[in-house]
Amino acid sequence: MASSAPVQAVKSAVEPEKLSGVGLYSRFAFAGAVCCSVTHGALTPVDVVKTRIQLDPVTYNRGLFGGIRQVISNEGAGALLTGFGPTAAGYFLQGAFKFGGYEFFKQQWINQLGLETASNNRTAIY
Repeated sequence: MASSAPVQAVKSAVEPEKLSGVGLYSRFAFAGAVCCSVTHGALTPVDVVKTRIQLDPVTYNRGLFGGIRQVISNEGAGALLTGFGPTAAGYFLQGAFKFGGYEFFKQQWINQLGLETASNNRTAIY
């Protein structure tokens, strides 16, 4: 009779390991952190130009793209990234807590109510 070890080896290689606890929620938190910091950081130049337009509407009166050109010609391209570091760091933390916390507390509600009740009321829970 053949051993079932090769079958188990193939089965374990095909089926991914199910994460739970800190391993699972840290992945949710990291994904949220990276996504929030990248998306908000990428919009830093828009925020810089918007602020310039608000502070000096006489000088910066050519709209977003005209404002980008003015900032680059007056202060250099690096000026468009003014505030990028704090923005990316702040939204990194915000994304980690928001997405990690959302998934954590969603699972807590499911555990408290039971899977069937949670599924029937998923709009309120999810």
